[in-house]
Amino acid sequence: MLKVHGNGPSPFSERAFRLIFSASSISLVGSAVAPIALAFGMLQATGSATDLGIVLTAREAVQLVLLLFGGVVSDRVSRHRVLAWSNSVSAVAQGTTGALFLTHHAVVWDISILAALNGAATAFLYPAFNGAVPSTVPAEALRQANTYLGLSESAVTVIGSAVGGGLVAVVGPGLAIEIDALSFLVAAALVALMRLPAAQRDHARSTLQDLRQGWSAFWSRTWLWSIVLQFSIGNMAFVGAVDVLVPIDARRFLGGPAAYGALFAAVGVGSVVGGLVMLRVAPRRPLLTATICTGIGMPPVFLLLALGAPLWALLVAAAVAGAGFQVFGVLWTTTMQEQIPSALLSRVSSYDAVGSFVFMPLGLALAGPVEIWIGLHAAFWAALALSTIPTVVVLLVPSVRRLERRSAPSMAV
Repeated sequence: MLKVHGNGPSPFSERAFRLIFSASSISLVGSAVAPIALAFGMLQATGSATDLGIVLTAREAVQLVLLLFGGVVSDRVSRHRVLAWSNSVSAVAQGTTGALFLTHHAVVWDISILAALNGAATAFLYPAFNGAVPSTVPAEALRQANTYLGLSESAVTVIGSAVGGGLVAVVGPGLAIEIDALSFLVAAALVALMRLPAAQRDHARSTLQDLRQGWSAFWSRTWLWSIVLQFSIGNMAFVGAVDVLVPIDARRFLGGPAAYGALFAAVGVGSVVGGLVMLRVAPRRPLLTATICTGIGMPPVFLLLALGAPLWALLVAAAVAGAGFQVFGVLWTTTMQEQIPSALLSRVSSYDAVGSFVFMPLGLALAGPVEIWIGLHAAFWAALALSTIPTVVVLLVPSVRRLERRSAPSMAV
C-alpha cells in the first residue's frame, strides 16, 4: 500500500541541514564531471581500458580497506569534523590529479596513487554523512531530507554530466577535475560550520569491540545483509560496465564523451522524477518497493547495450534506471536510519558499504580484459545476468518483502 503525504515539516528550517545540503550539492557539481574527465583522460593518455580499470580499482580497493575504520571513527568523533577532513583530502587528491592531466604528465601509477587517496577520504565521508543526516532534522522530516538530498544529486547530475561531457570534449580532462577539487574545498568549509552533537561512546571499548558491535547489529537484520549481498554482485557488474565498458562503447559507436555525458544526464533526469514521486509517496513496505525498482533499473540498459541499440533508446532506458535508483536510494537510506540506532549507524553503514562494494574492484579490474576476451557486446550480456539474478533471489527473502516503515515516534534511538 502506498500512502500519499501532504506537506510535513521542512528539513530546510534546520540550519544544520541547510549546511549539509549545500555542501553535498556543491561537491556533487564537481563529482558529476569528474568520472567523465577521468575516463576520457586516461583513455587519451594511455589508450588502454585496462589502465582505466587499474586507476578505478585502486580507488575502490583502498576505500574498501578503510571503510570499517571510517565507520568506527564516525561513531566516535563529531561527524561534521570527519566530513570536513574527508572533503579536504579529496580536494588535494583531485587538485593534483587535474594538474597532472593539464601538464600532460599523467601516468597510470601516479593517477592510481591519487585515486587511492581519494578513496581513503571517501571511506570516512560515506559513513559520516549517513550518520550525520538524522542529526540535522526532526525524525518526522527524515524521509523528506533524504529525498531532497537525492533530488539535489539528480539535478546536479543532469547539469554536470551534460556540461562535463562538453567540457572534456572542448578543453580536456584536467580543468574538469580541477573543478571537482574546488567543489570539495567549498564543501569542507561549509560542513566545518556545522555543530552536531558529540559522539556518545564508551572510552574503555576498543576499536575491535566497536567493530564487533557494529557487525552484530548488521548481521542480526536479515533484510539488511541480504540486500547488501545482492548489491555486492550487482555493483560489480555495474561499475565494470558503466565506468569501463560504456566509455569504450561511447567512443566507438555513440559519439564520444558528449554521448557518455548525455547518458549520465538521462539518469539524472529520471532520478529527478523518482525524487519528486518520493516527496509525495511513502510505501508501507519500503524494501519490497526498493528491490522491485532495482529490477526495472539497470538491466534494461545492459540489454540495450548488448543489442547495440542507438543512443536515443539508451537515453530512455537510462532515465528509467535513474528513477529506479532514486526510489531505491531514498527508501534504503531512510529504512536504515529508522531501523538502526544512531550510535551504531555509521558502523552499520560502513558494513553496508563494504559488503555492497566488495567486488567492485574486481569488476573494474576485469572489465577491460573481459572485453578483449569475449567482445564488448558479450560483456554487456554478462553484466545483464549479474545484475538481474541477485535481484530476483532477494525478493524471496521474507523480511525484505514484509518489513514495514516505522512511524516517526517509534524510530530507533
